[in-house]
Amino acid sequence: MNDTDLDIPQDPEQTDPYELAMAELVSEEIDNAVWAKAFALGENDEATRRMYVKLRGEQLSKNGASTSKDTGDAEEVASKFNPITLAYFVAGFAPAHLIGALVFNVTNGVPTSFLAIASGQLWLAYVLWPFGVGYLLWKRQQ
Repeated sequence: MNDTDLDIPQDPEQTDPYELAMAELVSEEIDNAVWAKAFALGENDEATRRMYVKLRGEQLSKNGASTSKDTGDAEEVASKFNPITLAYFVAGFAPAHLIGALVFNVTNGVPTSFLAIASGQLWLAYVLWPFGVGYLLWKRQQ
C-alpha cells in the first residue's frame, strides 16, 4: 500500500489529526517518542500501529493538528494588524471620552475644564486624535 492508495491530503492544515498520523505511519516518518509508547502498549505489530495512530492523532489534535502553523505566528499576527482599526479607535475614543466626562461633570455639578479632562491618564488619546483622523481622511482619498 502506498500514499496514492490512501489518497491522503498533502496540506496538513486541512488534514484531520488522525489522517496526518496515518500518513506519518505510511511514509515511515514517525514520531519516535509516540512510537516507543505505542510499542510498549501494543501486543503485536498491528496493535502497535493502531496505538500509534491513536496516540499521535490525540497529540496532533492537542497541538493544533500541525507543526507548520507554529512557524508563521509572527507573520500571521503582522498580517492581522490593521492600522485602519487602530485609527478608528483613536479617532473615536477621544471624543467619546470628552463627551462622557462632560456629561458626568454636568450631572454631578462638577466644574468642567477641558484641560483637566484631557490631561489625565488618557492624554495620549488626545495627542493621537489628530493623527488618527488625518490617517482616516488620507485613506479615504486613496
